[in-house]
Amino acid sequence: MHSGTIHDPTRGETMRSGTIHHPTRGENMHSGTIHHSTRGKTMHSGKIHHPTRGETMHPGTTHDPTRGETMRSGTIHHPTRGKTMHSGTIHHPTRGKTMHSGTIHHSTRGKTMHSGTIHHPTRGKTMHSGTIHHSTRGKTMHSGTIHHPTRGKTMHSGTTHHPTRGKTMHPGTTHHPTRGETMHSGTIHYSTHQTK
Repeated sequence: MHSGTIHDPTRGETMRSGTIHHPTRGENMHSGTIHHSTRGKTMHSGKIHHPTRGETMHPGTTHDPTRGETMRSGTIHHPTRGKTMHSGTIHHPTRGKTMHSGTIHHSTRGKTMHSGTIHHPTRGKTMHSGTIHHSTRGKTMHSGTIHHPTRGKTMHSGTTHHPTRGKTMHPGTTHHPTRGETMHSGTIHYSTHQTK
């Protein structure tokens, strides 16, 4: 397929770049819009359509699915208490505390981790920014790599390691999981027909 398109898995049609093909009716929606999956309406660019009432919310807001309220831009509405949290924060679902922007609150102990880190859920260690902590052995991998969960090897940055054969694919490609072929950058390989 041409770069930037999504192949329709059932009809094999190629949609124009930047559009989303409707899976049942095959219609092309305008770029930057989200098609309503059941009624086929086209919403205005940058808005989120309410799935049940068909209302159009203002750009940058998230509609409360139960009460229909419109929250302020950049906030996350608490689903049960209806409170509005400050922009860029994640509300603790049980205690209602507001964490500082850019942090992830530990769900059980309430600790605040430093920005850009991932807290280990069992040992409470803080990993360095940009790394992924191994969940079982506690090793710190180099930034931008994906650690192999069983063999502990470090793959080169920007590559995807084949989970079974250990091959390293070139950056920007997607390895075929069964045949080991390398597809061209920016395409989606069809799993059965291998249509480019």
